[in-house]
Amino acid sequence: MAVKAQLSVQLFADAVLVAESDDQELWRNVFAAIQTGKAAIADEEERQVAGHSRKALVSDSEVAAFAAEVGVTEAELVGACRPQGQTPFIHLDQRYWEALRDRTGSRGIDAVAPASLAATLLSMWFKHVEIAGSPTVQQCQEVLMTIGLRDQNAARSLRNADWLQTRNGTVQINPARWSHALRIVKAYCLKKSPKELQPGSPE
Repeated sequence: MAVKAQLSVQLFADAVLVAESDDQELWRNVFAAIQTGKAAIADEEERQVAGHSRKALVSDSEVAAFAAEVGVTEAELVGACRPQGQTPFIHLDQRYWEALRDRTGSRGIDAVAPASLAATLLSMWFKHVEIAGSPTVQQCQEVLMTIGLRDQNAARSLRNADWLQTRNGTVQINPARWSHALRIVKAYCLKKSPKELQPGSPE
């Protein structure tokens, strides 16, 4: 039986490990640089992953605009999902996810599936950092992996979320249900139930 090795790049200062990554693209670039003696410089096509441009850094204004649209402070947004310019783009927090699950349940009409939350956050963030295209199902799974989750029924979860639309392996927010999607993200960031944030409900 063939065994697939897990490759990683480690940076040491003397005997002290200061950084480590198992990113495959980084490993290939480092390996190529060692073999050729030249730093690997990716061209524009190599900077595209599934049609999405990579940004090493995001500006404070992009994060602020995202927080303002959701209706939370920047600190609340960063604490809940730490948006970034590179894959996986969003880093969930286990405590926030558990709080949302406790308030919505794992089944039923009010439930928010893991993949649906990831897709909603990614879709909104892609808009603010102007990343081309829509998030893929695989990217939703990568977001969930930041807290060790995997949605085994991701495709079904996304189809069942009426505020989302799926097409050819990608997902986007239904424009007619944008306010509902915002309410879910806000509930996640504030550790509340989306019902608590409906118009007319005390926050």
